[in-house]
Amino acid sequence: MKKLAVIAFLAMALLLFIGRERHELIEFGGITWRVLDVQGDRALIISEYIIASRRYRGSKWETSEIRQYLNGPFLNRFSEAEQARILETTLINYDNQWFGTSGGDDTTDRIFLLSIEELVRHFGDSGQLANRNNRVWGRVSDRYNTARMANFATRREASSWWLRSPGHIAGNPATVEGDGTVDMKGFFYGGIRPALWLALEPGSFEPVPYIPQARIEANIGETIEFGGIVWRVLDVQGSSALVISEFVLESRRYHERREDITWAESTIRQYLNGSFLRRFSEAEQARILETVLENNDNPWFGTYGGEDTTDRIFLLSLEELVRYFGDSGQLENKDGRPVAFGINDEFNSARASRKTDGRDFTWRLRSPGVRNDSSATVNTYGVVSVIGSPVSSSGIAGGIRPALWLNLEP
Repeated sequence: MKKLAVIAFLAMALLLFIGRERHELIEFGGITWRVLDVQGDRALIISEYIIASRRYRGSKWETSEIRQYLNGPFLNRFSEAEQARILETTLINYDNQWFGTSGGDDTTDRIFLLSIEELVRHFGDSGQLANRNNRVWGRVSDRYNTARMANFATRREASSWWLRSPGHIAGNPATVEGDGTVDMKGFFYGGIRPALWLALEPGSFEPVPYIPQARIEANIGETIEFGGIVWRVLDVQGSSALVISEFVLESRRYHERREDITWAESTIRQYLNGSFLRRFSEAEQARILETVLENNDNPWFGTYGGEDTTDRIFLLSLEELVRYFGDSGQLENKDGRPVAFGINDEFNSARASRKTDGRDFTWRLRSPGVRNDSSATVNTYGVVSVIGSPVSSSGIAGGIRPALWLNLEP
């Protein structure tokens, strides 16, 4: 009777596991895995974190050093019982859809990297892979960027990770960049997120579901993770926290055309409270609070700041910047200094930021600059340009660090 009860319990656990939605987390072999697909008694899983930085070394997946490593030393880290549950899989190694680079012969593997096609199938397909919207740049960048982002378990900073598909040339496989964009041209370095098909027979292992923390613990000056992005906590008031992205997430124009504009009418505001907001799940969006923003005139030049607005995601103003990153008094009183130098003080290093790939990057504020066709910025050294940069400038002059007020309670 006791044996029958145990069998019934294991069978029920299996059914519950198979019935779960995709993208839950489980533990197997001492590694945290994300469930991408369940088919009958097997599940496709990928490591939740980048487990290591390792060279790809090979013109194609079939001859690559990374394939030998995954199906050799990495496979052997699992116990015999665990290895018995890792299934052999026939992999289709397609040519690069944009550049025609050969993907090589199909292979049979037990542990592998995802292909470009598998990536969009399991992480979200915006159609860019098929229609080649950004072929000239070689990038797929869409609303699924956040879902594709990953970091090392020991570091919060997002990093790039390999796919097995070829890039523009042999030997440089396609990658997912730190900001979640897919580099179809490929690159010469990256981390690895192994994937495998796992047998789900009763008694093979007991899946451990990922249970998110009900309340987000936030302390001023520390970082938290929310919606797949690392945020720095600037302020905590009761059950809500003001957070700003730890890194410059992307380069983007403040406004599409160089013309007189305020935050209220800017295209960057529309983007942050539209497409960018929709990157978050419905549950995550429910925790992002509406905030009334004061849009003051530029304190040095009197440039009109526009009407106050109500937003959920925004850029910091000059006043908020000095309030939360350190106030030397220069914003209030420029003391006759040449305005070209802006706010240059002991808080420069606290304000300086970079992209997830490590490049120092200028980031925008929502306050106007010297005229209404410019916006204030923080340069790569952390110096605040109160004069600002043209609203239509892009590249290194136009990085964004979104900010929001987050409800810490479930």
